[in-house]
Amino acid sequence: MAFEATNTKLVVTNLRAVSPDWNINEARIEFAGDARWNGATGELAANSAQLVSSTIAIGAKGIHFGGNQPGASNLSGAAAFRTDLARLASWRRSPAQPPQYQPSGEFTGNIRFAQQAGRITGEINATGQNVVLTSLAAPATPASRGVPAPTGYQTIWQEAKVTLQGATGYDTATDRLSFDQFQIQSNTLTSQRRRPNSKSSPPSPNAT
Repeated sequence: MAFEATNTKLVVTNLRAVSPDWNINEARIEFAGDARWNGATGELAANSAQLVSSTIAIGAKGIHFGGNQPGASNLSGAAAFRTDLARLASWRRSPAQPPQYQPSGEFTGNIRFAQQAGRITGEINATGQNVVLTSLAAPATPASRGVPAPTGYQTIWQEAKVTLQGATGYDTATDRLSFDQFQIQSNTLTSQRRRPNSKSSPPSPNAT
């Protein structure tokens, strides 16, 4: 059995999916691209594909999964993404209970991954703009009567720009995931992590 689609476009309107853990509400989702699947070998390939909504947009190129065919490169591809943090967080928000934390802002970036023999490697580069994290203020207690207490959501972290870089590796034989490198940088925070056999620096303030 095989499946192949070219120049495909799919539009979904007024999508609503609710469960104890999810609350997805999207007015419009668009998918466009091509795909090829071989049921006998399990091979999956897509030269290009795009998924766009008000919450997240993903554009992928050169996606290839070799299935059960032997080869030195069974998994490869690259993707660019954009996401609205506030809308993404609302997917996991219970309608009956306000969340303790609310993020906002936008992240854009790209991901690349490849497989060499039994090791899958991945790289991510992302930039956040106007990133804000707020926390719901605790209700007033008897001990705090007479003292004005904050109400609603209070900002606990705010950055005009945040950059992320990371590299990971997954060993399919041992089922082990490793973070070879991770770096986050903003006006108030700089942190870098490397593999244990490499030098690393702890988080440090970098405010001006």
